[in-house]
Amino acid sequence: MKKKLSFKLLFVYFLLLVWTVVIIARMFSLTLRMGDAYRGNFKDTLTVGNRFFQIDSGFQHGFRGNVYSSEGELLSTTIPIYDLYWEMAKVGVKPKDSVFFMERVDSLISIFCRLTPKRSRDFYEEKVKRAYLDYYHQCRVQQDIIDANKDHKGKKVRAAAKARLDSLKFAQRNRYLIVRISVDELPQTWVRSSDWDRIRYLFSETESEMTRQYYGGCRVDERFVHHNVYDDYAASVIGFMHADRNYSGVEGYYDSLLSGENRKYRRLLVNRVVVPLRETQLLQVKNGCDITTTIDVGMQSVVEKALRAQLERLDVEWGCALLMEVKTGEIKAISNLTKTPQGYRDYVEHAITERYEPGSTFKLISLLAALDSKKIDTGDMVDCEKGRHTLRWAFEFSDNDGLYEAARTGYRTLNQFFLKMHQMGLDSNLELEVVNAATPDITKTKRYESDYHSISHGYAVVAPPVYMAAYYNAVANNGRFMRPYLVKEVLYPDGRNEKRRPTVIKERIADPVTLSKARACMEGVVATGTARRAQDAYYKRHKDDSTQNVALLLAGKTGTAQMFENGRYVQNKYNASFIGYFPSDKPVYTCMVLISGVSRDAGVVAAPVCRDIAEKIVNRDLSMRQFVYRDALWNKYPSVAFGYAPDLALVYRKLGYRIQYPTKTPWVGVMPATGRDSLLVMRGKHEASLERLLLGASAKDAVYLLERQGYKVRLKGAGKVSGISCQGKWAIVTLKN
Repeated sequence: MKKKLSFKLLFVYFLLLVWTVVIIARMFSLTLRMGDAYRGNFKDTLTVGNRFFQIDSGFQHGFRGNVYSSEGELLSTTIPIYDLYWEMAKVGVKPKDSVFFMERVDSLISIFCRLTPKRSRDFYEEKVKRAYLDYYHQCRVQQDIIDANKDHKGKKVRAAAKARLDSLKFAQRNRYLIVRISVDELPQTWVRSSDWDRIRYLFSETESEMTRQYYGGCRVDERFVHHNVYDDYAASVIGFMHADRNYSGVEGYYDSLLSGENRKYRRLLVNRVVVPLRETQLLQVKNGCDITTTIDVGMQSVVEKALRAQLERLDVEWGCALLMEVKTGEIKAISNLTKTPQGYRDYVEHAITERYEPGSTFKLISLLAALDSKKIDTGDMVDCEKGRHTLRWAFEFSDNDGLYEAARTGYRTLNQFFLKMHQMGLDSNLELEVVNAATPDITKTKRYESDYHSISHGYAVVAPPVYMAAYYNAVANNGRFMRPYLVKEVLYPDGRNEKRRPTVIKERIADPVTLSKARACMEGVVATGTARRAQDAYYKRHKDDSTQNVALLLAGKTGTAQMFENGRYVQNKYNASFIGYFPSDKPVYTCMVLISGVSRDAGVVAAPVCRDIAEKIVNRDLSMRQFVYRDALWNKYPSVAFGYAPDLALVYRKLGYRIQYPTKTPWVGVMPATGRDSLLVMRGKHEASLERLLLGASAKDAVYLLERQGYKVRLKGAGKVSGISCQGKWAIVTLKN
């Protein structure tokens, strides 16, 4: 017995030895005959035995860098998108697969319909559900024939059925339905990772099993695109890829930094199958730099919503708005909305790449130049279109003749006026970080003396809106002309940071006294002039209990310029703009609004938009709370007729209100404090009638107090208590907003 076992072990050992020798010999043979071929040591093509070797080129790309807001939120990033297909042959014809698929096919069709709204549900019912059922039944017929003829007599029948089954499966192989091909330039056509995850989850056998390679016949081809996360939030200025594969906006300007490394490498194909080379496995490419912009997402939302609401109300072609920090020149928000069939979209950077005749907003430059000549003052009389008035009046009511006379008094010739504008830095190149950024055409082109009148009130000169905003920003900044900028930091892949600092273009554009007078005139424009609709009636300042001095929220200037199209000025079609800064006494932000193609003046169209933006920015910025004074707080405080005193005190103090609490009663109402330092005072509720006491209370407080009195409470409606009806043990509380 032992001899037989030893012989068997010896035989197995001998077979293994022979097999090892064969493998080693084969390895040496392959190494000697095909080693150089598999290392790619040849040019173009090589044939060895039955193997065809080919060398071509491939490219490996690094990911494009991200773009962030000033608070670190993603604005633009690389995301995967998919081309989605459905292939019947991948579903399977086993009963288990069929039942699994048919239980979920309706949900799958719903996903397809949502991705392709132009195709009806009936289309997918025909192409997916009924087509699969027909295919499945044909396959099952042949499979049943095979199963029924397993004995020797049915050999030929089984072979024929198997051939027909293979033919059915082969006919469906690589025949797929295109559900959606994502187009790079059209985000609305994209199949995103969330859509693909839904399909994968739908065809997972359990909620946790996401790796099973069965997705109901669906498959995808993955691609990567760079996309704006917030869609229209400053989309044109941040930039996106055009059909020519070039980027616009900041993305285009910093394309060399944002673009990941693009490295070419050799690729080996053996019988048209890619075989990785060792050198390729070690290949690493660098991703692009990340960029942090000056854009604040919260402010961007405020600016865009205010502009969009006005454009939709007026139904015009386009408009733009910009918010800039006075001290630094940081552009905190910028919106460019153009009318499209899908609504107003941000895809043309009007504020930076378009030049327009500024109209009356240019009168600030004329006023500064005239006052800086020391030959005229704001109190001097000038000839206006409606008689003789002071220069300040002419500016506040945007009188063309008055500003022309002031400019002419200071500078007798147009060349002298142009020289002064050059000295004031008006024609400086701001070097904005956007592709195809436009520059002003103010002092460079030769003009005639007859143009002097037009130029003094903003015609025959053109400038991008951002240039005018930057100059107003300089006036708000006590004459210090800051370069507007959009990028504050560049983060390199190796961890290096390059921070961009504010840049001063000109330390002082005019004399301090001139600037002070100009700011007073701009306040007059809002207080009594053409921009009265930019007033905020609740924004006031107080020095003590007895004296209140009005301080305007905004100071600025309107501009209504007739549009020049096809070689002529168009009647009743204007570019309406307003540029101002806020708060007027201690400027923090400069705001510019331009709406194109309107038939009304800027005081009606653009100034209210700027006021809405300023109000919301002041209310959301705690660092500007010091500028929100007594009457503003009182007129806008959250009204409370009845509430629990400790809760109300906590809420109001968190909001920054000063509270007086002269009563020990726990249930109070909140009223204005008169003749005291506090803004609000709590008064105790002592009414004998519970029904009267609870008027204006919240449902929670009403239920609590009524149940303490032994009532069962029934609520009707929503909001605050507007009435209480007691019927026996029941108290019916009516609520209204």
